[in-house]
Amino acid sequence: MNLGYKIPSVKKNYVYNSLQSVVNVLYPLVSFAYVSRILGPDMFGKVAFASSFAGYFMLLACLGIPLYGAREIAKARANRENLNAVFSELFIINGCSTLLSALLYAITLVSVPRIRCDLPLFCIVGVNIVANTFTIEWLFQGYENYRNITLRSITIKGAALVLLFAFVKTRSDYLWYAAASVFSTAGAAAVGMVQGARRVKFTLAGIAPLRHVRPVLTLFSSTLMVSIYLYLDSMMLGFWAGDKFVGFYNAALRVDRIAVGLITAMGMVLIPRISYYLENNMIADYRRVAEKSLCFIFFIGFPLVTALFLLAPQVMAVLAGKGFAESVLTMRIAMPILLIIGISNFVGLQILFPHGGEKILFQATFVAAVIDICVNLWLIPLYQHNGAAVATVCAETTTLAFFIILGGKRYLAFRFFGRRSLAYLCASAVMGLVVWIVTLAVRNNLAALFVAAVAGGGIYIGILLCLKDSLAAEILVLVRARLPGGAFYKRDL
Repeated sequence: MNLGYKIPSVKKNYVYNSLQSVVNVLYPLVSFAYVSRILGPDMFGKVAFASSFAGYFMLLACLGIPLYGAREIAKARANRENLNAVFSELFIINGCSTLLSALLYAITLVSVPRIRCDLPLFCIVGVNIVANTFTIEWLFQGYENYRNITLRSITIKGAALVLLFAFVKTRSDYLWYAAASVFSTAGAAAVGMVQGARRVKFTLAGIAPLRHVRPVLTLFSSTLMVSIYLYLDSMMLGFWAGDKFVGFYNAALRVDRIAVGLITAMGMVLIPRISYYLENNMIADYRRVAEKSLCFIFFIGFPLVTALFLLAPQVMAVLAGKGFAESVLTMRIAMPILLIIGISNFVGLQILFPHGGEKILFQATFVAAVIDICVNLWLIPLYQHNGAAVATVCAETTTLAFFIILGGKRYLAFRFFGRRSLAYLCASAVMGLVVWIVTLAVRNNLAALFVAAVAGGGIYIGILLCLKDSLAAEILVLVRARLPGGAFYKRDL
């Protein structure tokens, strides 16, 4: 049964997914700006440590289904029976993995002394593990319905912020901070299940969940390796250095993650679209979209890395206050991962993954995880949070290098770094000079950020317009289209 499904606009999906990525990181960023001055580095680090610990069990519960599910739903979405079957099979697998993960987490809570001393906190963050079964964002991603995902995320996270401001008043309210964070995830999962029931029906007739186990486990292995350098740094800092250094480290990475979200938003939008193109042998469309995605990564990545590196003191002062001054160097050390993750996501998720390169993903991330562990063991005892930042950069660089060596060259049928990329790099350098001058001339931190954003962004776009860059021209057209009297810009990818 064909659904007559209309393929959504990639441009609109990118806008929605970019907004969602910003919201997903802005929530902890705004909440951090509020709670950091109340809880301080040690209590904030305590919650960050617990969240990182629970993150491993959350990873086991997910079992690689968020990425795999989006791809499989995209392939099956044109046929109602196939869609219901694929959804039901993946939902069953996800439920089983969640049950196993929750059981292992419960055993850990009562058997590890470091955990037992903060049992209420670890119980609260553990709610996200159970909520995982009902987090079916992969269904909406497979449908490329990013409008639904974004609006739901904004609503729930807005409510979570209200809870945060209402109940976190003193250092002893760190449990309320953890509860508000959990609500932002679990609440979105509950609403998503209700909305998902309108699109698919759960069925046991004619399904074969076991056919997904092997690819899901292969992808899970890669995700597990990646998670080592997502969560292990905070865990090792918590065990060896203390909650205060976890707070410094996580404060620095909060800013990095919002920028990473902007850079990688296009990639998450395009995974279902690229899978659809390859499934239907639409190679020319696939290459056109992939080339444009890579250009976008350089277009936004170079100026973000440059500006945030120069503005790190002002950013940390505005967001966290003087208590987190030690996070400035950490933020600068970790800054290259913005561009590195953007490129590795492009090669790994937009090139290798749609071509069935799960094994290559695992091999690359396994080596990176080993390097991350070794560098952490070496540098955390010496340099605490700064050592952990160096380890993260080393791990992400290794992942990118192996992606390109093991599989990128085979599937990249176009130039990786060309004249357009060089133009973005040169324009970012000029922009960086302007931003640096602003940091010297403007002493007020908030004013410096505003002036640097306006002046630096204007210089960057202006240079690219003079060079007749198509992405800069499209942005100008989009801005003009939304001004009074502007015509809506309808051209799509």
